[in-house]
Amino acid sequence: MEGRYGAQVALCYQCKRCTAGCPVADAMDIRPHQVVRLLQLGNTERVLESSAIWTCVGCYLCAARCPQGVPVTDLMYSLKGIAMKRGMMPKQATVPAFLRAFSGTVERYGRLHELPMLAGFYLSTDLREALKHRAMGLQLFRQGRLHILGERHRGGKAVRAMLRKARSRKGSP
Repeated sequence: MEGRYGAQVALCYQCKRCTAGCPVADAMDIRPHQVVRLLQLGNTERVLESSAIWTCVGCYLCAARCPQGVPVTDLMYSLKGIAMKRGMMPKQATVPAFLRAFSGTVERYGRLHELPMLAGFYLSTDLREALKHRAMGLQLFRQGRLHILGERHRGGKAVRAMLRKARSRKGSP
């Protein structure tokens, strides 16, 4: 990808730490490290046609884990913007519902809390889909990676104020 991120994209040596840290990599048709590689090869069209840019939840774990400082999340947002300008909207209609559930949970708790986020998402889309993933949910719960009761973040008020300000800006959803 040329332009704003071109030099940073060129730094990627495919260590795959971005993909290893991505909470939704398994749901992507192209993993984060593959997105960067395709951009290095100049195959932006393939990336824009993928569901990966729409599946990205913008958590910044990929960017935080990158030893080269490649801003993978910022790339995803930039690619979404390019796709929208070209009228290349996501094939799956669940992306907006997921983003609403994600931001609603962050606003409520001051941080991401997976269980209410997933509940909000599946209740607004397809509850049958949630039932397909119940075994994985139970496994994550047993491993201590999925918590029933969420903790509120002490900076929750500041997060809520920031989200309200962002929503009040012109053109914000």
